[in-house]
Amino acid sequence: MDRTALTRSTLYALIKRDEFPSPVRLTATAVAWPEISVDNWIQGRIDAANGVAE
Repeated sequence: MDRTALTRSTLYALIKRDEFPSPVRLTATAVAWPEISVDNWIQGRIDAANGVAE
């Protein structure tokens, strides 16, 4: 949430629509996202905003 400035509910809504990487389960009650997955998602958003083809 810190890296994206999105709320928890927004992140999970994006995950449900396959628009954000799925988390990795760490324990029964904790999840995390690999940093590279978040970095790639952020870069993709920047590229899309700048009209860069994927």
